[in-house]
Amino acid sequence: MENVSDRNCLDATSGPSISSNERWPVAAYQGPASLSPGLVAQHQTSSPAYEVKFLIDDVTRSELVAFLSRWLAPDPHGTSADNGGYEVTTLYTDTPDGDVYFRKGRFARVKYRLRGYGSSSHAFLECKRKRNQAVRKQRVAIDRAAVGKLVESDGHSAATSWFTERIRRHSLQPVCLVSYRRQAYFGASMDGPIRLTLDRDVRGGLINGWSLDCPRTRPITIDNAFIGEFKFCGAMPAIFKQAVARWRLDVQSISKYRRAVDTLSIDAVRLFGSSTRGGPCRTG
Repeated sequence: MENVSDRNCLDATSGPSISSNERWPVAAYQGPASLSPGLVAQHQTSSPAYEVKFLIDDVTRSELVAFLSRWLAPDPHGTSADNGGYEVTTLYTDTPDGDVYFRKGRFARVKYRLRGYGSSSHAFLECKRKRNQAVRKQRVAIDRAAVGKLVESDGHSAATSWFTERIRRHSLQPVCLVSYRRQAYFGASMDGPIRLTLDRDVRGGLINGWSLDCPRTRPITIDNAFIGEFKFCGAMPAIFKQAVARWRLDVQSISKYRRAVDTLSIDAVRLFGSSTRGGPCRTG
């Protein structure tokens, strides 16, 4: 097993204090450490970003956090009322034929979505691209109150046109809303920011309209209580490698969107073959 101290993987000033026998040289990356690696890889680091997912139970989650907290700090967006966590709500889009769900053509590696955090007055238009396991994200903030006007001819600006033009070009439509509670921790490696995210209480509802509000949702089937994810630029940091080996983490592909559709819809073929999804929001 690779020893954590054998690699210059964290900036000593980016997270909790590190004792002298654990301290590494200052990382080359000097950008904002709390950002998702996929958002900074394109412009602020030459290394591609990667996201590695796994399922864990609450006991493993607690042990993993205790281990990694020696080097990673809690995300500043977390609240004490939620044990350092926050709520994430995502509206997923798809073509009328379900190209994203069925991984057809270019949509096997591209998702266009809308995301909100807690009760924030802002939302984010986001495109997530994945190629050869590398992840790149593009996003822009908008007023959450303007979400319903996204596809109207006068409902967007030059800053959001890249998103709305692609929505129209590919006939993308809102399909489902997924919400969950997230705990996140961050640091910095030689190649860029690194993050650990832990998602729980995943819920969803089918939706027909541009909105981040869906009062009628139901639990989404998850094999274990938490979806864990390591996010990093370049090579996987040694502390993540050691965690994978120590807890025998089963790295796998986990799509909240596809799991939501599977849980909420009896038949995905019928869902995407229909021109309507039964109103503004339903639970299947």
